[in-house]
Amino acid sequence: MKTRVFFMCAMLIGSIAAMAQTATINGKIEGYRQTDTLQVYVSGKSSIDMVDIKSDGTFTITESPAGPAEAMFFLTGRGQLPRDLTCAALLTPGETIGMNISFTAPDSEGKVHLAATFSGDDAAKPTYANQFYTTLRMGNSLSGENLADAGSFTACKKRVDDILAPLYKTLSGVKDAGFVTQARQALDSQKDAAYFAYANAAEEKGQKMETDADFMKMVNAINFDDTLQMSKIQSYMQWYSTAHPDAYMPLTGEAAQLKHFATKTQNADVRNKMVEAFISAINLYAALGISAARPEFKELYEQLLPICTNETYTQFIKEQLAKMENSSEGKPAVNFTIEDTEGKTLEFESIAKGGTVTYVDFWATWCGPCKREIPYLATMVDELKDTKQIRIISISIDEDHEAWRKMVAADKPAWEQYIIPNLETSAAIKEYDINSIPRFMIFDKEGNLYKSSATRPSDASTKSLLLELAK
Repeated sequence: MKTRVFFMCAMLIGSIAAMAQTATINGKIEGYRQTDTLQVYVSGKSSIDMVDIKSDGTFTITESPAGPAEAMFFLTGRGQLPRDLTCAALLTPGETIGMNISFTAPDSEGKVHLAATFSGDDAAKPTYANQFYTTLRMGNSLSGENLADAGSFTACKKRVDDILAPLYKTLSGVKDAGFVTQARQALDSQKDAAYFAYANAAEEKGQKMETDADFMKMVNAINFDDTLQMSKIQSYMQWYSTAHPDAYMPLTGEAAQLKHFATKTQNADVRNKMVEAFISAINLYAALGISAARPEFKELYEQLLPICTNETYTQFIKEQLAKMENSSEGKPAVNFTIEDTEGKTLEFESIAKGGTVTYVDFWATWCGPCKREIPYLATMVDELKDTKQIRIISISIDEDHEAWRKMVAADKPAWEQYIIPNLETSAAIKEYDINSIPRFMIFDKEGNLYKSSATRPSDASTKSLLLELAK
């Protein structure tokens, strides 16, 4: 699994305490066309906004961010040009800047890019933000792929210095001392990541970086007890697992990296920082509908648990491991109460242990992907209607029971329909971690869990599997 859940991207700007003052960009698009469409995403907001452009190409953006906020611009509407031309600026509370957007000449590949120049309050600051964005994010110039042919670590460092030199030069002209400090820290982290990206790429090409004295001098200088070196520590771990893929077999990937990390430091603060990075990333996955109790995370949790002394994180890890245990193949069905369309309650255990293969569909009336599976589910039910050893049921997690009843009454599905009456306390939600739907599960004839996350009805293999289990 290539989740890389703990690697944290270096931030362009950090949290700088500030009053909620107005930040303004007065901009102009050179050679504006009426077909031009400009959108902007301001970091910290939940939407991409359309920019109102006047006939002369001028526009104004006004925001009230708590601190410096990156503004990413996306321009479309130029026919054969790439769908999005991009550039960036910086909105700083209390400051007004001018922004001039123009178009570069076609490059060697015939591509046109946006060029942005700035004026006004501390113009070097938005200039730096745009350089950072175009060079390191869009250009990806510090990736292992772009550094792999450097030939040696010394040559790699020279190339990285050359790439970053314009950014350091621009930063030297920024008046905001707090911003400069944070930006330099971010660039230093970018350097560390680039060095190890080169090392990873070199290892994959067969070069043993442990024979490079210059590289190993940097590695041996890492202080694994210093929380300020977390970025370097994380990059080191990734390189080490690339250089020693069999060191912690059968553990692989991030689990193996954590096993190695545990040998490098006993410092509780550093260890908990590493755990925090993992948990934050996993919580982000969960926010996107990816369960924190996915079986793929089991090895990670097992390596995180012994290095964690933070009670909150320890409890979280134990809860996820417990959910995985309940969702492991062969475990008896967890019992929970369900209710039919007439309001009659029954225990799920009585269905799961009914002597049939049971295919369970967890869904809701508000869930678009769930409803898209209904026609496939209906077809499968019809095709299996004479197979008495297979039972198919749908269980709604709707909080609005009336909406569920209305939809079921209107659609008249030919298979059993239930709802969970006590959603917040239901063992189904807690023990099976049903935080994203649709979710399909299969129980065998003995009432044991066969598949915690089964294939959908739209997958042709689902019916074949059910028929095989029913034999």
